[in-house]
Amino acid sequence: MIKFEAARKLLLLPIGTANVERSFSTMNRILSSQRCRLLPAHACQLMQLSVEGLQVPHVRNASDDEKQAFTDMIDRAYKLWLTHPRRGINC
Repeated sequence: MIKFEAARKLLLLPIGTANVERSFSTMNRILSSQRCRLLPAHACQLMQLSVEGLQVPHVRNASDDEKQAFTDMIDRAYKLWLTHPRRGINC
């Protein structure tokens, strides 16, 4: 009976590798062949955004205020991106 209880408790333990597997999948999506020149700091920031970031509602399900806030955020990010000099890109 003791062996049965021990086996039952062992089988009820949560599997701890799911988060690690998700993190590796996220890393593989971020560090694709199209983004092979990302700096480690940028890759780390993208990983943190992907894993821990806020969920952005799907555009079809978003309210008008959420759509406007999302558009404003994209505009601010693009303006910030334009402030840094880029090699070979004339804006």
